[in-house]
Amino acid sequence: MAEKALRDLPSFLIAVCIIAASHAFAGRMDDAQRAIQNLRRLDPARRLSNLKDWLLFHRPEYLTTLSNGLRRAGLPE
Repeated sequence: MAEKALRDLPSFLIAVCIIAASHAFAGRMDDAQRAIQNLRRLDPARRLSNLKDWLLFHRPEYLTTLSNGLRRAGLPE
């Protein structure tokens, strides 16, 4: 779904994050790193440390899971 969303709206940052984290969790590190490069191109200020200010999840464990995936993919702290 995130890849479809990104095709429809290439600047949809949450879709880029989900793609990067998903690829990282699946062990597809080249794809994960390409997604992080795209994220950094679209939003150079995005870091793990400011995700919680940008993404509001009802469950903290969702943010933790996404953060862990993005960390594996190479998003800076």
